[in-house]
Amino acid sequence: MPLRDTIAALATPPGRGGVAIVRVSGPDAPGIMRALIRPRREIKYRYMHYVSLEYDGCLLDKALCVLFEREHSFTGEYVFEAHCHGGNMAAAAVLEAVFALGARPAQPGEFIKRAFINGKISLAQAESVGELIDARTAQAARMAAALMGSSETTLYVIALYLGSVRMRTSRYCVAASLISTVF
Repeated sequence: MPLRDTIAALATPPGRGGVAIVRVSGPDAPGIMRALIRPRREIKYRYMHYVSLEYDGCLLDKALCVLFEREHSFTGEYVFEAHCHGGNMAAAAVLEAVFALGARPAQPGEFIKRAFINGKISLAQAESVGELIDARTAQAARMAAALMGSSETTLYVIALYLGSVRMRTSRYCVAASLISTVF
């Protein structure tokens, strides 16, 4: 079920750091990438391209950019990523240009939601991504990472084994949330 709009967001935590990743997902992602990169060139899917990002005659940043076709992306849609210099300003300038070119700001969790809607991940895998992001211990991170490749049945069995009421409860809350947005 392809969605018609294109979304964008910062894929890395905001603030000072070495790299800031701007992620764009949707049908307009290839066109947005082509509009920003200089020099203009043939874009090979799944290859990093070192380019200048320009908009409206202004250099925004020099970055590594990659474009994924639908069948090879996390969301099941065209995905363009710009790996910009860290800090707030370069990524903000790139995001502003991406929005001006037709993308809209992504809602929290919307990339995962699109992966689920497009059949790229199961409900259990969608929740395990959230569990990995929220993990506070190495053991919790390992378990969440293992569950990303598991079936929902495995998630339920492991939750019962560990006696984790929170995990089972949150799975059903995520299910209700995803189902309510899909239907």
